[in-house]
Amino acid sequence: MSKFYDEIDYEGKNKALVCIPYGGGWSTIFHPWEKILDGDIAPLPIMFPGRGARIDEEPYNDLNLLVSELAQEIARIPLPVYIYGGCFGGMCGYEVIKRLRKVYGISVRGFFTNSLYAPENIDTDEGISRLEDDEFIEAIRRKGELPDEVIKDEEVMSFLLGGIRTDYTLYESYRYNGEDAGIEDTKISIFVKNKREMENEKYKNWSRYSTKELVWNIVECDNLFGAAAQTEIAKIINQMLKEDYSGRK
Repeated sequence: MSKFYDEIDYEGKNKALVCIPYGGGWSTIFHPWEKILDGDIAPLPIMFPGRGARIDEEPYNDLNLLVSELAQEIARIPLPVYIYGGCFGGMCGYEVIKRLRKVYGISVRGFFTNSLYAPENIDTDEGISRLEDDEFIEAIRRKGELPDEVIKDEEVMSFLLGGIRTDYTLYESYRYNGEDAGIEDTKISIFVKNKREMENEKYKNWSRYSTKELVWNIVECDNLFGAAAQTEIAKIINQMLKEDYSGRK
C-alpha cells in the first residue's frame, strides 16, 4: 500500500500519470482530472503528509528525503510513468525523475510542468517562507502560484497556510546541482500563459535537460493554477497521451 497515493486497479490501464500538487496543495485538486483522462490512463494524485488523509502526520522538513521516499513509491508502479507538477510540484517531479533513473534504472516517459523555470534558474533565495502571514499570502498572490479562489477564501487559507509555508520552506532549501542534471530521454512539456513567456530564457533553458525536443503549450489565462486553466492542462495532457507522448513504441 502506498502512503502517497490511493492504490488503484491497474487492469485495463497502459500508462500512469503521477500528479504532484503545487505548494500547499492536496491530492484532491486533481480529482476533476479523473473525468477528463481516458480510461487507459491511471491517474495517481500525490498526497503529502500534514494534509488531507495524512493530516496527523508530520510534514517533511527535508526535500531530499521527500524525493527519495516518493521515488521509491513511484518505482513500484507497474506501468510506464508520466509526471505532472507545477512550481513546487514540478521541482519535486524533476528531482524524482532524476532519482528514478539513477537509483532504479527507470526512465519516466514524459514530464509536464508549468510556472517552473529550468533548475539552474530556480530562484530559491526569496525568503517568502519567513514572512508574516499577511505578507506571505500577498507574496504568493503576486507570484500567481495558488488559485485566486483559494487565496481569497480566508477560511480555506487559514487551514492550508501551514502546509503552504512548509512547502515553500522546502522549495527555498533547493540547491541546483549541475552534476547529473539532465533527465535524458524524458520528454519535457512546458505550459505557459502566452507567447511572451515562450521567449523567457529561464523557461527555454529546459531544452538543455532532455535529448528530446521541448514541447510548448499555451493556455491563455491569468493563473495556470486556476480551475479553468487546470482543466485545459488536463485536456492537453490527455490528448498528448492518446499516443505515446515519449515517442517510443
